[in-house]
Amino acid sequence: NQRLDSGSHSDLDDLPKEKINALPDVPYDKTKKPIVIVSNAAASERAVAEIRAQLSSDNGENNSMNNTTRQTNGRFHYIGFDTETRPKFHKGGEEHPPALMQLATGTTAYLFRLKYQGMNQKSKHDGVMTKSLLQLLSDPDIIKVGIGIHKDVKDLRRVYGKSCCGDGTSFLDLEPVVKVRWPRIERPGLRNLTATVLQWKLSKAQQKKNWEVKRLTTAMEAYAAADAWVALDLLAAIVR
Repeated sequence: NQRLDSGSHSDLDDLPKEKINALPDVPYDKTKKPIVIVSNAAASERAVAEIRAQLSSDNGENNSMNNTTRQTNGRFHYIGFDTETRPKFHKGGEEHPPALMQLATGTTAYLFRLKYQGMNQKSKHDGVMTKSLLQLLSDPDIIKVGIGIHKDVKDLRRVYGKSCCGDGTSFLDLEPVVKVRWPRIERPGLRNLTATVLQWKLSKAQQKKNWEVKRLTTAMEAYAAADAWVALDLLAAIVR
């Protein structure tokens, strides 16, 4: 992956906004495995098992993030985390619940469809938020990494109960870490950090789409997966 060398990290400045569009796109369509869409309980069980298996294997280049951080602490594993919610374009009332949750290993992004048009609303046993997925979210040895993710945790708890995501300590918000690592960065959003630290362009064109649609477009899938994968690459850059 293309990253700035560690010698330049301490004095990083925000990349000017006008230069971001000239950067190459995030390369995940060439470097990662196909994205896995999870839309029912059975698929969720398989996805959780695959995630745990991938984290346990930690086989070299496929888990570079976990190998990098293992040099400082061998207990923890790291996955990228994010959620997407149907936007609300009018004031007042409650926000929509999270429609999508992204969990990414070093190779594979799993998109858990929490709410979508046509899903089986009558069966409480066919949703993707299974017991095993709740256990994964609460697992203190699996660190979920992202930007501004404590709001995501709050939103999930609003739907799935206060015990969802455990006590929240296994969720690592990179924003305050970035401010310590690179004090001169003033725009700690995901798009700016991707450009400034990784020298890639992260498109936000899909951000305001309806994430509850029956079928996600290829562009929406790529956008959602990239948000989770970028978090892992940013953490790798921070600890190097």
